[in-house]
Amino acid sequence: MHGRGTDIIAVVGSVLWLASGGAAFLLANFIPYGRAPRRVYELFTSLIAALFFGALATALNFGGWREPDPRAGAFVFFAALAVIGLLRVIRLSSGARTLPRA
Repeated sequence: MHGRGTDIIAVVGSVLWLASGGAAFLLANFIPYGRAPRRVYELFTSLIAALFFGALATALNFGGWREPDPRAGAFVFFAALAVIGLLRVIRLSSGARTLPRA
């Protein structure tokens, strides 16, 4: 029997993934890095990475998209941080203009 409560529970795991990706984005905003920030781009990247690594966590049996699992949340959080860090390294190594020092 499907009721209203089961429909809400069906997406709790994926909401945890997106929340972990958002938390990684917020933490990354506290770490400065010599260029003008592109926050919308980083937010989009962290949320897409969160969905990808959440699906990977499901494949690795760290929970699923229907159940919140702290292991999946931690996996997605650190993976999204790694993706944001990699994105910043690529942008800095591309020789783009840096911010002037104050």
